Amino acid sequence: MESNKINIIQLRPAIDLMGGKCVRLVGGKFDQVTDYGSDPLEFAKRFEDWGLEYLHLVDLDAAKTGLLSQYRWVERIVSKTAMKVDVGGGIQSEDAIRIAFESGASQVNIGTAAVKNPDLVYKWLKTFGPERIMISMDMQVDQIRIRGWVDDAEIEWKDFLQNFVKMGSKYFVCTDTSKDGMLAGPSFEMYNNIRKAAPDIFIMASGGVASMDDVLQLQESDVQGVIIGKALYEGNITEEDIKSFTFLQK
Repeated sequence: MESNKINIIQLRPAIDLMGGKCVRLVGGKFDQVTDYGSDPLEFAKRFEDWGLEYLHLVDLDAAKTGLLSQYRWVERIVSKTAMKVDVGGGIQSEDAIRIAFESGASQVNIGTAAVKNPDLVYKWLKTFGPERIMISMDMQVDQIRIRGWVDDAEIEWKDFLQNFVKMGSKYFVCTDTSKDGMLAGPSFEMYNNIRKAAPDIFIMASGGVASMDDVLQLQESDVQGVIIGKALYEGNITEEDIKSFTFLQK
């Protein structure tokens, strides 16, 4: 008998930090910034009030410099809410990982370091566990992007993915960088291709979500999580939308 069970997925609102402010970039371009200005903690509290349990926090300053700079916001958010926070941006050393975890992060996102030093990331997977290390697979066409999406890593995503699957990685944040911040819809075909290449990984879809219709279509795909950014800040996805969705997922 065919099951009618709803595929339950995590919704993770994104807070991108630059200079201590909440911002959104267009396609990852640092010269195309929308400043939402509000206290990041207030956004986190708002999302928690809407019934969301997870938060995706990105240190954009560190994504460029490689130096973790916004960890105090992790401390504040974790101490003032019950949200589970994953942290990304510029995490390229074990010290940075430990700072993130000591600040209260549940998971960290590793991008550039995964390309530049995969053997070191393999060590981190062993040290901290594959449930706490998320591999950021930031893609433009078939190529991986690094350093805040500024540089081409000169490696195809399939090779990158298979390498980390063999290492035991389970969690992947998969972003079409050309879609991010565009409100033009996700790359559904991309996620289907990733799933075919790696049937057993946890896929966190990121980039381009413009409405709850996109979320519902991703729900029908075999992904386990969705990161939502600009659609929340611009009001395309509302409190009512989120509460209705999370109620149906209970």
